[in-house]
Amino acid sequence: MKYHRDALQTPGDTIGGKYRPGRAGCRALRWVLINRFAELTGYSEKAVRCKIDEGVFVQGVHWRKAPDGRIHIDVEAHARWVEGLTRLPTTSDSPAQRSKRR
Repeated sequence: MKYHRDALQTPGDTIGGKYRPGRAGCRALRWVLINRFAELTGYSEKAVRCKIDEGVFVQGVHWRKAPDGRIHIDVEAHARWVEGLTRLPTTSDSPAQRSKRR
C-alpha cells in the first residue's frame, strides 16, 4: 500500500514548506528500562544492576524508580558519565567539609 507523503506529515516536518522525511518523532527517549538500556549500550542487564548496586550509577542522577517499581535509566546522564562530565559526590563535597576548608 502506498501512502502520500502529506498523509504522514506532521507539524514540525517542514521548513519553508519543504518536506523533511524522517524528522517527525525523532526525539530520543531520555528514560529507558534496563533491558532497553542494555541493548543500546552493550552492557548486560546484570552489569547495569551492578552499577546501580555499587553506586556507580546514582539514584536521581542516572536512574530512578518509577511509581510501578521499575527502574528507568537516564540515557542523557549516562552519556555525560561516559564523557566524564559527571562524578560521584565525595565526602569532601559535603557542606560540612566545605565550611572547614574556608
